Amino acid sequence: MQRPKTSYSEIQSPSKAIVILQLNASKKLLASFPKDSFSDIVIQCKNKRLELQRAHLRVETNYFEQSNPNQSMNLVAVDGCDPDIFEQIMKCFYGGQFVITKYSDLYLAYQVCYTLKCDSLCKQISEAIQLNRSNFTLIFQMSELYQLEELRIQCYEFIDQDPSIFKHILDLGLLHLRKQHKRNTPSDVLSLNLKCFKSLLQTHEIYRQKIQCLSYQEIYEVIKLYSMDDEQIKELIAELIDRDKLNSQEYEQIFHQIAIKDHNEIFQEPQIQTCNLSIKDYRYKPKSKQEISKLFDIKESESYLNYKRVRELNQVNEKLLLENSQLKLSIDIITRSTNNIKESLEATIKSTIDNKVIEKDREVEVLKKELETLRQELELKNSMLMKAQQSDREEYEDNLEERIDYSQNNYMQQTDNKSLQFTDSRIEITQVEPEQIVQSEVFIKTMQQSHTTLVQSQAKRFESDQNPTTLDNPLQLNFFFEYLGVSIYQLPVLQKIYWGSRDGCDIQQFLQCCDGFNDVLVLIKAFDYNNIFGIYIKGEFRLGAIDGNILLLLITQQQVESRNKVILCENNYMIQLTDLIIQNNCLNVETNKGTNYISGAKNFQVDDIEAFAISISNEM
Repeated sequence: MQRPKTSYSEIQSPSKAIVILQLNASKKLLASFPKDSFSDIVIQCKNKRLELQRAHLRVETNYFEQSNPNQSMNLVAVDGCDPDIFEQIMKCFYGGQFVITKYSDLYLAYQVCYTLKCDSLCKQISEAIQLNRSNFTLIFQMSELYQLEELRIQCYEFIDQDPSIFKHILDLGLLHLRKQHKRNTPSDVLSLNLKCFKSLLQTHEIYRQKIQCLSYQEIYEVIKLYSMDDEQIKELIAELIDRDKLNSQEYEQIFHQIAIKDHNEIFQEPQIQTCNLSIKDYRYKPKSKQEISKLFDIKESESYLNYKRVRELNQVNEKLLLENSQLKLSIDIITRSTNNIKESLEATIKSTIDNKVIEKDREVEVLKKELETLRQELELKNSMLMKAQQSDREEYEDNLEERIDYSQNNYMQQTDNKSLQFTDSRIEITQVEPEQIVQSEVFIKTMQQSHTTLVQSQAKRFESDQNPTTLDNPLQLNFFFEYLGVSIYQLPVLQKIYWGSRDGCDIQQFLQCCDGFNDVLVLIKAFDYNNIFGIYIKGEFRLGAIDGNILLLLITQQQVESRNKVILCENNYMIQLTDLIIQNNCLNVETNKGTNYISGAKNFQVDDIEAFAISISNEM
């Protein structure tokens, strides 16, 4: 890469150092610099000669690993770098420091570090750069030459913050003075590399609509100051100035004036070209009249001209045929590659879909088996439950019949004793027996009706003003009353005080309906999973936390579990246990929390919820 001309004049001299370059090398090595007694490489940079060891250099760069041997030692020549700056940079490899106080030295130092491929030093220099008006052009050139994207972004941000920067760096008066006195520095526009110069003016054109910029005539003057070559000037004008954006006056002053100048030069006497050969080597060989006549013969000239044109056309045709064949070959390769990719992709997609279908079929089979197992378990539990209820009913009927027989026998014995007493007292039996017989018949009927009523009540084990809608079968609550110790002679009475489908499922309505009641049973049915469970609160139902006497009913599993604490109607929750949360508006949300064992899933929606106040009656 061609580097721009540089100068050692000071661009900016801050009171403090811009950066202090150093590497992780022992400072003891400084004693061996610049002539190491164990050197195995000689580095020549213009008038600077350094004899060093490769071992110390390869820690940070591999630039010197590919040097060519020169007799007994390796000699490496480094061109295009400032020798003094180069020496200071090389000293850093031997534990030294390079204190940079001028941006001109900073620019030259980065050039050396970039050449040596020392990323560590390049990074230190890049991080130390602080943009300002004086060093903007130099930093912009660094970002373009060395492709420093972060630095380029900083330059664009600086332009956004200081829109008048182009007026400062492209000041025609200052550029004319520096051109006349030949005092250009790396920070001047006229010293920029051609690529950087183009990039700077293109950036200027980008910002033309946003900030106050130079006119096209001023840009033309800057281009003429930058280059003395007419062909290069025309090239820069064609690339940097869009003639469609010029008015007639600007176009006449720029493009038309150059066209007139080129046209006039055609008629000027051509300049004598300098001979590249010396007089000693140059030998004039005169041509004969026949040869000269042949050269300027019109037919011969036309024939040769046609020959030249046909030859050039054939060359162009051959080149086009070659490009055409290469293009066809490329198209064939791309087509085959595309077809292969397409086939491979189709096969992969088909295989993936087949695997997914097989996997889903397996999952369906597993779910079917699990569903069948659950159905069998449910049938078994229902069968066991019906048998247990039938057994309890039969046992109760047997006990009741024994009680009735015992009561009848006892009554008959008492009647017989009374008859004997009445006989001894000489009371007419004909007046006593009909009345006693009637009383016996009434007693027997009363006992039979009590037996029938008790058998019917025991089949359901409770009475309610409204049937529970959350239960699949009223018998599902029998296990709960057995857990509470309700005897067969006691009758639980359920009073429905709240129904979510009827009264609404918000917290306030739930609290208003249930507040103040004692021994409240809340029944809940989970949507989709058909799990039924409940909460039994012994004592008064009230807002807030209630400790002790809390039962969790797993009605589907026919189990009862005790809980230490329940929170009612707080924190936007209707009911809150450690493993169960019923949200506000529970019938319309799927964010109720539970477990697979209780509700069938961790997140579920409530199908319905109702609450009953329970009272135990001792009347048969």
